[in-house]
Amino acid sequence: MLIMDTIATVDVISFGPFSLYPRRRRLERDGAPVKLGGRSLDILLALVERAGSVVSKSDLLARVWQDVTVDESALRVHMASLRKTLGDGHDGARYLANVSGRGYAFVADIAAAEAGGASAASAVGETESTTEKAVTNLTNLPRKLTPIISRDAELAALQDLTDHHRLVTLAGMGGIGKTRLAIELGRKLAPRFGGGVWLVDLAPLTDPALVPSAAAAVLGVSLTNPDKAVEIIAAALTKPTLLIFDNCEHLAGAVASLIDALLQVATGLSVIATSQVPLRVPPEHVFVVTPLALPPSGAAEAQRFGAVELFVARGQAAMRGFQLNGANAAGVIEICRRLEGIPLALEMAAARSASRGYTRI
Repeated sequence: MLIMDTIATVDVISFGPFSLYPRRRRLERDGAPVKLGGRSLDILLALVERAGSVVSKSDLLARVWQDVTVDESALRVHMASLRKTLGDGHDGARYLANVSGRGYAFVADIAAAEAGGASAASAVGETESTTEKAVTNLTNLPRKLTPIISRDAELAALQDLTDHHRLVTLAGMGGIGKTRLAIELGRKLAPRFGGGVWLVDLAPLTDPALVPSAAAAVLGVSLTNPDKAVEIIAAALTKPTLLIFDNCEHLAGAVASLIDALLQVATGLSVIATSQVPLRVPPEHVFVVTPLALPPSGAAEAQRFGAVELFVARGQAAMRGFQLNGANAAGVIEICRRLEGIPLALEMAAARSASRGYTRI
């Protein structure tokens, strides 16, 4: 049976107008039974059991179809049926989120009780409906593979700015580290946003008309009427949500129009944008991302400077045993200064130099 011990002790789980009885395998809406297929019910139980967390597609397939082998199309069909049954997306109701590239999450507020009426919110994995820990899972941000280097001051300043501005644009030249900084900022801000932190990567787009569709796809929203894109997207933003629009410069006008319209109707929405040019939306606050700090020629403590610190870290990742020492310090400093402290250029140069043995011990 699908139900695990944590949820098997729960008599009823309530969300919106629904009551879910796990042990009886029954779903009711305002006291009336809801017709729901067995597989769809199993999916709902699996998602509610881990409310606020992302359940991967592979986990759902393995647990719901233990007896047969199916592909993801079967899961999509049952998810669509489940959404229709719950009325997900209608009149502001939001229960299920599609986390692009990762899986699905149950995102509605829930309350649970054990038999006899005792509170059992913790039985479904959370002490409260959507805790700060759960919120961090409501995101499509890429997994953190390496630490961000020498940007603590920028991150602190940006966190403070987001307290006072609903739209903050990270502006700067290509390769300066805007995307990496925005993603790290999104991770730090995640506990503030019960509706999640969602990255909309605009780099692959060439048609400005597709910007609303890109945002809707990330949020798992179906644009049934493209002319009503703003209203449809805003209706899905029922909780405080952070959208990160990345690589906006080539679509700046379309992005600015969408952000401006969404901010006016979705009061719980905050936006971070990355762009080589400002978006020029009235509430925008522009934060200029600058190169990493450079040491003067022959600096005795060169690794204290951000550019050298990044170069050494990426060099060590490319070549075991690589380190800064008296024999290579001058060469490393010269490379960093010639590349003007631009993070992307430094990362590429460090990997190439270390792998070729240049500036090595």
